[in-house]
Amino acid sequence: ALEAYSDILKADARNSEAQWGLFYAQVEINDWTGAYETIRSIEPEPFRRLGREPVPRPNADWLFARTTEAQVRSWAEEHAEAWERLTALSDKAPADARLRTALAAVASARGWPRRAQQEILIAASLAEDDRGVQIELAESALRRRNWDELRQRLKSLAASYPNDSSVKRLQREAALQDGYELRVELNVRDESGRSEEHTSELQSRQYLVCRLLLEKK
Repeated sequence: ALEAYSDILKADARNSEAQWGLFYAQVEINDWTGAYETIRSIEPEPFRRLGREPVPRPNADWLFARTTEAQVRSWAEEHAEAWERLTALSDKAPADARLRTALAAVASARGWPRRAQQEILIAASLAEDDRGVQIELAESALRRRNWDELRQRLKSLAASYPNDSSVKRLQREAALQDGYELRVELNVRDESGRSEEHTSELQSRQYLVCRLLLEKK
């Protein structure tokens, strides 16, 4: 993929689809130096003029690219650098939901759960139905170990985005917790002196849940 995207860009250096393709291919192999260079070249101008308009307009694609440019620093474990870049952007665009969502994720990575929750709630107030916002809200529920909220959010996410990798990962996290709660329930019931027949039934249920968990990994 790297070679294919590079060949396209040699012929057309401004091919946006190839630029983004190359960037994510570099991220996939942890080529952070290459990814930094590629994302920096995408949508470098904050303003652009459409047609013969006398006054240039803010370039929304520039903000998207700069947000991603900051996020990739966090993906590379450079959380402080990512935070500095994102907060500088949020000072200029405080009502951008994607930017607030990115801030929530980096705040979480830096060990700031309250700030992360604050940022994702702001994002939800701006674009509650946005996929990224909904996933980060589920991530927030997971971080806070609010399992009921997580299951409720996942039910909605799974209906809308059944094949999303982040949704599937969160489903596995919830399933592991369900399995843990069932095992605790079994242990408590076993210690209470239930009959051998009933214990056998509960053990069968436990085996089924554990098998399902393994299949989902």
